[in-house]
Amino acid sequence: MMEEKRKNSEQVMLIAGDQHITCDKSKLKTASSYFGAMFNSDMIESEASEIHLQAVDSSLLELLVDFAENDQKELKFNEHNAQELLQLACMLQFNDATSVIERYLLDNVTCSNTCGVILIADMCGLNALYNKARTIAEWWFEDVIEEDEIVELSYELFLDLVSSNTLNVNSELTVFKVIERWLLHSYLERCEHYPSLLSCVQWEAISEVEFYDVLEASPLFQETGVKEHVLDSRKKLSTEETARGEWIKPDEMQNIEESKEKLLNHHLLVYDINKKDENDHYQLTSLPDDYSNVWGYEACVVGKDVYLFGGEKKGPHMRKDWYKSVWCYDSLKDTWRLITELPTPRRHHSIAVNGDFIYVIGGFSRHRIIQNTVDRYDSINDTWQKQPSLTHSVFGAATCACNGSIYVITDSIEILHSGSTNWTQKCNILPPNVSIQCAVSHQASIYMMAIYIKCFYLLDTNTEQLTKLDPFQHTVGKACRTREKIFIVGGEDTFSIEYYSLEDRTFGVSHCQMQPLKDHHVLSLPRYSAFRKT
Repeated sequence: MMEEKRKNSEQVMLIAGDQHITCDKSKLKTASSYFGAMFNSDMIESEASEIHLQAVDSSLLELLVDFAENDQKELKFNEHNAQELLQLACMLQFNDATSVIERYLLDNVTCSNTCGVILIADMCGLNALYNKARTIAEWWFEDVIEEDEIVELSYELFLDLVSSNTLNVNSELTVFKVIERWLLHSYLERCEHYPSLLSCVQWEAISEVEFYDVLEASPLFQETGVKEHVLDSRKKLSTEETARGEWIKPDEMQNIEESKEKLLNHHLLVYDINKKDENDHYQLTSLPDDYSNVWGYEACVVGKDVYLFGGEKKGPHMRKDWYKSVWCYDSLKDTWRLITELPTPRRHHSIAVNGDFIYVIGGFSRHRIIQNTVDRYDSINDTWQKQPSLTHSVFGAATCACNGSIYVITDSIEILHSGSTNWTQKCNILPPNVSIQCAVSHQASIYMMAIYIKCFYLLDTNTEQLTKLDPFQHTVGKACRTREKIFIVGGEDTFSIEYYSLEDRTFGVSHCQMQPLKDHHVLSLPRYSAFRKT
């Protein structure tokens, strides 16, 4: 009799709706802080054999109970119930279960579930998950706003999203239309928010014709005071700095004001360009294991992704093998993947990025033959296309894209204009006996840094006028642009990252480090929520 009574006292029945779920009380206490506090308190439920749970999905509760009964070793769920299960796990303080589901969602946030994840992550205080979902929402904004859940976001969450400086949009009309949709979903309850939300639209980036078409057609502008507010805002903004700064297209997202530099040397390191603390950097990821012995490869950025192309692999007994693999690092998902192979093996080649196209240029190939061939990779469709060959062979050439044309710069300049079947060579622009190490474009200008000597030039591509600028402190190894600054790492054993401001034409030092930065790549990526430390 006593044994039976003892056994019964160790069991508790959870009642959710019509479902009765029996579970081991001690295991439930271990798995859930909520039930642990309940059973260890003076509450009536601490001795009750039945506990009623209101507004709880019994099927989800049963999954959590099974997790507890199984000593928290296996939690069974899928993409269809992960969000709801996470919400319940947080509410009932199943901490280990919460961690399991959060890790799953971190790897499985998509455009279709982003808004729901934002809601739940915010509700549960899961900062890493919230930042990841926000990152996806900012980058794939035009796809995310097609989902029904966008209008379910609270005012605070919605405002936080549409006011972001890093929304990836083709037109500010996209921002307006989703604000209109959110407001009209429940206008009586939300009308007080239209001034703050509509101020997030960069009205002056919308043409006069489009603006007045929207003004006449939009049902939102029929509401009292809205049209007058927008007209007044547009007038004020025409004389003020814009909310998102200069208007930038999606294929220029690497030039967003809040960007980060990344250095490659078997690791991907992040430096915050807004801070000069030498300790303010951290390792984002390691390069793929395959790259531990690869040299002569090249790196570039397209949008949010880092690409590594080719090189030569050092094997045992001084043997060298061509490494044709192309790897892609997704900075939002924090994952590397092998995506394709080079059509031709290359090392010490050059790369130029024009929109979604990556041009792989020259370099050494088999038998140490220097190439004049050019291959173009389409990063959207994952296809290669042969391009016109250069007029002469090059390796390690400075390259960039400017106004849709590809520039290859050594001691002369070759240009492949859009739609052209031949390269145009310019031989009399650069000074004699000067070879260019790297080049960075901005609008119609190309900034060029010489190899071995401290020379810095500005080329106006419209007039072909070359201007010599003051030099950097050190010779230049690699360079990148983050909107209004050019950042360089040295071609010698320097310990600093220098910059040149395009706005005020001044030089400075961004970061100093404890190890030399020679032979590093320096790239620019958009700075999104996923990079925020939590």
